[in-house]
Amino acid sequence: MTAPAGDRAWTLAIETGGRTASVAVAVRGAAPRRLVLDGPRADVARFLLPTIDELARDAGLARADLSRIALGVGPGSFTGLRIGAAAARVLAAASGAELAPHASTLAMAAAAPSAATKVGVALDALRGDLAIAIYERAGAFPREIAAPRLVPGREAAALLAGCESIVCDRPEAVGRALGAPLEIRPVVADAAVLLELDRAGAPPRARPVPIYLRASAAEERARNAGV
Repeated sequence: MTAPAGDRAWTLAIETGGRTASVAVAVRGAAPRRLVLDGPRADVARFLLPTIDELARDAGLARADLSRIALGVGPGSFTGLRIGAAAARVLAAASGAELAPHASTLAMAAAAPSAATKVGVALDALRGDLAIAIYERAGAFPREIAAPRLVPGREAAALLAGCESIVCDRPEAVGRALGAPLEIRPVVADAAVLLELDRAGAPPRARPVPIYLRASAAEERARNAGV
């Protein structure tokens, strides 16, 4: 199936890897409309697709006209990323929309203070570890110079020390893991920012699959049990 190319063709962005999921839609040339899945709709598994439908309906958009899906693929919550990727595949199969996966850290880097050129992103990965990525901002979108990877917190501090700005999802947890007096700013990956970066030409990743930097807790339990 070929994606629509008419005036009502629209782009959807899905970000489900962080503490708060969000979705955004926009017809080409227009500013995105965004909804956050919080409060009574915080259950992403239950409310993601209905929220997308609500946002599209309010914007006067039809699922059949969906032409592109910008998908945040993490790193982040195993469950949230899995749900977001599954929803994107379902919608792409139904509409013929093109899937454009991006690291969620890309949107976080874009939200750093405007004066910062080299930006570090740090995500709390639990157990004293951090998922970090480093970006250079010198054009329409941040450029990845160090891909997301899992690093012990104290090692992450040395890697991030040369960044002009460090953004993170959970300041207290990230600060404890770093164990160094680095200034960090709270930022959440946002679907509307992801949509704008995709429209600005940020190159998608090769495959629309979540970035898992370690096995899930269930997988580790099974491995330890010799299953």
